Amino acid sequence: MPLFFIISGLFFNSNRTLCNHIKKGFRQLIIPYMCFEFINLSICWISPYLHPELYYGMAGLDVFKAAILGIFFGQDYVSRISFLPSGPLWFLVALFNMRVIFAVLCKLFKNDYLLAIAATALGIGLYFSLSKNILPFGSSGTNIFSIRCTAMGLPFYAFGYLMRGIDFTSIKYRSLIVVTLVVLYVVSALYNGDCGIDELNHGKSIVLYYMNAVVGSIAVILFFSLIRLSENVHNVGRNTLLVLGLHTFPMVVCKVIVTLVLGQSYLSNWYVYLPVSILCIVAVLPLRKFFNKYLPFVLGK
Repeated sequence: MPLFFIISGLFFNSNRTLCNHIKKGFRQLIIPYMCFEFINLSICWISPYLHPELYYGMAGLDVFKAAILGIFFGQDYVSRISFLPSGPLWFLVALFNMRVIFAVLCKLFKNDYLLAIAATALGIGLYFSLSKNILPFGSSGTNIFSIRCTAMGLPFYAFGYLMRGIDFTSIKYRSLIVVTLVVLYVVSALYNGDCGIDELNHGKSIVLYYMNAVVGSIAVILFFSLIRLSENVHNVGRNTLLVLGLHTFPMVVCKVIVTLVLGQSYLSNWYVYLPVSILCIVAVLPLRKFFNKYLPFVLGK
């Protein structure tokens, strides 16, 4: 996710007006978010039966109430009183928030470095200031409409904005730099422990979290500047939103099969993740022509 937000910041257009950013962001991000979340409402009732320990005995209409609450207010990882029918799509809301906040800051700070510093300070300050729960139900902190996830990711967006215009292919000794950064990243990340924007967790140290994320992201960018990707890979990349929006359907089928075969439905191992991910891509990509022709607004077009 840090890499995604960094790359998003690379493509921020500071010449657009605030109104334009809001209109375009709403079309490209919020409308697809709402459409896919409501599409996934049709199967969200299955989740409590596959993971009853996570849903505190919820079933039937209570599941739909919690899902609808999650769509409009955000995912609650502690009590599960609210959840997203398609959890990974929270990033669309967070990215919309980042665009709008950054557009406002662009009007206030004309110097790029001051802009990045202001965005970073605002993001980290907002992240910690909203750590206390003020919602009417138990949660890991206020995250209405992914605002705390937005705050946590805003420094990455600002960093990406600062990197725009850099020609990574012209950097010398890229292979050596990539190896060095990867080693640094692995050692430091292992020490810092589990973390993630979606779960509002920065590990042991907030400083190490941001340092590791930036180091790892630069390593990935430099690595892919060294190789040429096939058109098939680009084709998958161009349709990532569709895969993320509909992956829940093949995932449910996989979970049911795993439950019947292994007696548990939690897909927790890399050797399960990999084939399931490939299955989701293969199952969903054939639908891209239908969506592009008849439902382009669902894809933000």
